[in-house]
Formats: sequence, C-alpha cells, structure tokens
Amino acid sequence: MTELVLSIVFGGLAGVLLGMVHFYSLGRVVEMLVHGPAGLGLLLQLFRFAVLGAGLYGIAQLGPLPLICAAAGVVLARSLVLRQTDGRV
Repeated sequence: MTELVLSIVFGGLAGVLLGMVHFYSLGRVVEMLVHGPAGLGLLLQLFRFAVLGAGLYGIAQLGPLPLICAAAGVVLARSLVLRQTDGRV
C-alpha cells in the first residue's frame, strides 16, 4: 500500500515539475523565434521535448501508474502556468 501511494505521489510531483519547466520555457522559445535568434529557439524547442520525453520515459520504467500520474501532472502544470502567466505562454 505504501509503495502504491509513493508511486502515485512521485509520478504526480515529477509530472508537475517536468510540466512547469516545459511550459515556462515555451515563452522563451516563442520570444526567440519571433525576436531573437530563430536557430537557437529551434534548438531550445528540441531540448524542451527531449527533456520531457526523457523524463516521462524514466518514469515509465517505474510502471504504468506513475506514468499516468506524471501525465496528469504535466496537464496540471499546463493549467497552472497558463493561469500564472495570464495565457501569455
């Protein structure tokens, strides 16, 4: 039972952390693509997806339940970032 709770909590928190990093960095990518060096913006975009993919892959190694919780955490982080930035991201 304790292992189940820990995997749910770990997956959710890891997903929120991954999602916050992913969606906060989106603002920087957009700024680079519009105003700054577009090539660097594209590299940052690829890095964002690589970090999110690697993080979710690592969590998937723990089992399906932590992965589902992590995915829910990413969706929750999206809502939190949009709310904090007033939809500017």
